[in-house]
Order: sequence, then structure tokens, then C-alpha cells
Amino acid sequence: MRSAFVLLLLSLFGCSILNAQSKFSLTGKISEAKEATVQVHLNRSYLPYKPEVIAVPLQNGQFSFVFDLDRNRMIELIYGNLRMPVYAAPGKDLVIEFTDAIPVQLQINGSVAEENGFVQQFFTQFSSDFNDSLLNIRALGSSIDAFEMDAFKQRKTQQEYVKKAPQKDRCSPEFLAFLEDQIAYHYWHQIFAFPILNANSNKSVLTVNPLPAPMLEGLDKLVVNNEKALISDSYREFLKYYVIYFASKTNAFNKFQDPSTSADRKQAVAREKLSGTVFAYWESRFISDECERLSPFIVKKMMAELKENDPAAVFVPVVKAYCDGRTGNAAAAQAEQKPDSKGNAASNSDELDLTDVNGKAVQLSDFKGKVVYIDFWASWCGPCRGMMPFSKQLHEQLSDKEKKQIVFLYISIDANKDAWMKGIKDMDIQGVNALSPGNWSSRACKYFQINSIPRYMIMNKKGDIVNFNAPRPVEPSLLPELRKYASE
Repeated sequence: MRSAFVLLLLSLFGCSILNAQSKFSLTGKISEAKEATVQVHLNRSYLPYKPEVIAVPLQNGQFSFVFDLDRNRMIELIYGNLRMPVYAAPGKDLVIEFTDAIPVQLQINGSVAEENGFVQQFFTQFSSDFNDSLLNIRALGSSIDAFEMDAFKQRKTQQEYVKKAPQKDRCSPEFLAFLEDQIAYHYWHQIFAFPILNANSNKSVLTVNPLPAPMLEGLDKLVVNNEKALISDSYREFLKYYVIYFASKTNAFNKFQDPSTSADRKQAVAREKLSGTVFAYWESRFISDECERLSPFIVKKMMAELKENDPAAVFVPVVKAYCDGRTGNAAAAQAEQKPDSKGNAASNSDELDLTDVNGKAVQLSDFKGKVVYIDFWASWCGPCRGMMPFSKQLHEQLSDKEKKQIVFLYISIDANKDAWMKGIKDMDIQGVNALSPGNWSSRACKYFQINSIPRYMIMNKKGDIVNFNAPRPVEPSLLPELRKYASE
């Protein structure tokens, strides 16, 4: 009878109980307050752009915030020039009192008082360690060995501080895990940032110096795909430089020649190393950081994938709000492809301005259901002409069945139609020939951000570009790759 009564109570009040468990309450008092309001900044997407800003008026110096949290988070309490990090957790409360004076004297109470007292002490003690401006100065002003030794000492000192802290045993395991992540990932953030910051500091340097192998020992023990660690800004910065470094490795540590190829490689590395919410965060951060530099094609492609990986729409609205209308790209317009009159997804004809030898419009969507090997060339390009005999040999190596599944699309960027037509005839180019006129100003070059030819891409049967920088016709790896996609 009693158990039935308890179940009845839960059924009647369960929603309100669960709701209370997701609330975080932050209240407090500011003595001698000179400002009229106080704010909380909350980044549910962990992105620094367009944070959720909650402002309340001060009433006799008192303030009160109550909001829903899905997980433990770091938020900011902002009053005038004061920006205070706050550790917040669902179902918990915090009371902060201080005087509007310098130095600020805090009095902290509530169910996460111990954790927040620790936060204030830790980040005050090690503020210079986590200062990105100082990190850049140190990285550009020392050797890798000296830099790593300094980062190692920082980590050891921080770990010892936490280990000996008297309030440690009074803090929750989740909070201690956050501090451990903050320390561990900050070390690796610094290590991977060093070669990238140095390479980017000088445009004349065309390579990234790889890290010494002994310096990467212990990386295998680090959890790279760690959703719980997203609360830590050290982890989020680590993700950025980790992906950049290993994308550089796939390019033999040579700098990428164009932003789109670089983006494609970074996305491939991130997709291999990350998954779930962590991958969605990385992708949203990357698009936001690069939307002004990337080609419309890459932004559209990445936004489409982000939508698939973000079913709760945590990241997509933030990215679109930040990127929309910025110079060079509008992420929202690129993410949404309006259907044409036949109900099909919008084609690339307008962006590429493709026409065949008869002047008829050519669209990439025309080839859905087939694998397409795209060859960007021009009649005036010697290396392009040099590849054509090898391209012809590829045709001859395909079976009749494979020829029905694989299309060779030759897109010329010639400004002169007659020169293009003569090039097709002179080299007996067999396949689908299309023209996007204008040389380097052609729409194809702008859309795909191409700045050198010949350039090759592979499109699968679904109409997705699956290799943004495909092998040349002379390379033995090309034919097996085409056959692989044809068999899918």
C-alpha cells in the first residue's frame, strides 16, 4: 500500500521533481553596488560566439538567477568590469556576496560553495598559465625543448596544488575530474599549439615542424574523444590544435596551399578521431572560425553534416547566427538548398556556370547514381595537357560495366571557348566536357576555391564530393579508389 502511494506521488509530482533537479540557482548580494544590473553568460554550445546572456536588475544590491542546466558547466558572472568564473551543476545552488570595491572580497555559500571557492583560488593562482596571449609569446620565443619543459613544470605544479588542497575531499568527484581535465589537456594543448603557432607566424615558412617522437609519449593514454571534458576550455583548445597538427601530418607537414583542401583534411582527421557531441562541437567551432575564408562549397558541405550530427540543434543555430552575413559567406543560405521546380535539391549550375560543347547547362546533380571523376583543366595549362593521355588510359582499363558506373567530367576554366574546343579536339578528350569560363575568375574556381590546376575530385553516387584532392590519372591509387566507390 505504501509503495503504491509513493508511486502515485511520483506520478503526480514527478515532472516538477525532475525539473527541480535540472535547475541551478545563483543568488547573491553586492554591497555598495554602483551598477544597476548583473549578468550571467552561458554558452550551452561551448562556443564563444553569441553566448546566452541573462541579465537581472539589482534590488537593494541583491540578485537572483535560476535556469535549467543539462550538465555541469562553467558560466560567467559579470558585474561591471568583474568577470567571475562559476562552476554550476544541475540541482545545485550557490550564494555569492561581495563588495563593489578592489580588491574583491568574496563570501561563498551553497551546495557548490567548496567547488567555487576552489575555482577562484585555482584560477587566481595559475592565471598566467592559462593566458593564451602569454602562451603565444612563450611559443614564439623559445625552443620546443625549453617550451615543453616549462609546460611540464606547469602541469606538475598544478597537479601538486590540487593534490594538497585541504578542500579537495569536500568537492564532488565531477568537479575534481573537471580540474584534472583542465590541467591535463592544457599541457597537450600547449604541445600541439607550439609547431602550429610557429609555422603560422611566418608566411614564408612552408612547412610545420613535427614534434619529436619522445614528446608524444603518453598521448596514447589521453582520451581524445571525451564528451565530459567539454566543460574545460583547455580540452576545447586542445581539440583545435590536435586536429590541425594531425591534418598537417597527412600532408607530410607541408602547409596547405588553399583553405578548402586544408578544411577537407582537417574534417577527415576530426571525423576519424572524434564522434558524437565532441565531433559536432569541433565542426561548429571550425566553421565559425573559418566561415569568412572557406569556399561556399566547403561551408555548405560542413553545415549539412553538422545538421545531421546535431539533432538537438545545439550548435547549428549558433553557427548560422555568427556566420550569416559575414564577408564571403552566409552559412544559413549555404546550409539550406531550396528545391528546384522538379522537387530536386538545388543544383550547382548557378555557382559553377557549366555549359557543354553545345551550350547546354551542365549540373553536378545530373550525374547522381554514378561515380564522377572531375578533372579541372585549361587549354593553356601544360601539366593539365600532360595528364590527358593517362586519363585516356584509365578509360581503356575499365570494363563495360564500370564505364556505365564511372563518369569522367572535364571542367575547363578557359576564358576563350574556341581555345577550349580546340583543346578537346587536339587531345581527343573523351567523357563529359564542360566549360566554366573566366580562367582563375571562373565560378568553378571560386566555388571550390581552386588556385592551381590540374585539380581532381571524386563525387560518389549520392552526389557528395568524397575526395576533394583526388589522385592524378597517372597515380596507381586512382583506379582502385574509383572502383571502390563504383561498388558501393
